[in-house]
Amino acid sequence: MRKGRDRGFPVFQWHEDTFDLPEEAVCLAGSGTYPNQAMRIGSLSYGFQFHFEITKEMIVSWLKSGSEEIKAMGDTVFSMYEILRETDRCLNEAHTLGALFFMPYLKSITKMFKSHQDKMPLG
Repeated sequence: MRKGRDRGFPVFQWHEDTFDLPEEAVCLAGSGTYPNQAMRIGSLSYGFQFHFEITKEMIVSWLKSGSEEIKAMGDTVFSMYEILRETDRCLNEAHTLGALFFMPYLKSITKMFKSHQDKMPLG
C-alpha cells in the first residue's frame, strides 16, 4: 500500500468475503485466494477486507466464538494453534504497517479539514 512495497505483509482476516473492484478503484492488496483485499478510490477513499487494528485479545475472542466454524472448515484454514502462533509472530509488523499507512492518511485528512474550516463563515 505504500509506494514501492512489493512484498507481502501480514494482516488478519476472518471471512470468506471478497469484492469486485469498482471501475475507478485501484487494487492495493490481495492474495491468491482473495485478489481484492484493499482498494483506493481517489486520494482519500480506502476499503480494506482485513484488520490492521486487531489485538491478540480480539483474536483469542474470535477464536473462541468461531471454534466450530474453524473445525467445519477443516484443512482449508489454519488451526487455532497456528493462528495464535502466527499472531505472536506477525501482529507487531501488522500494527507497524497500519500505522505507516494511517498516520499520514489522518494527517492529510486533518490538513484538508483545517483548510476548509478556515474558509467556513462564522456564526
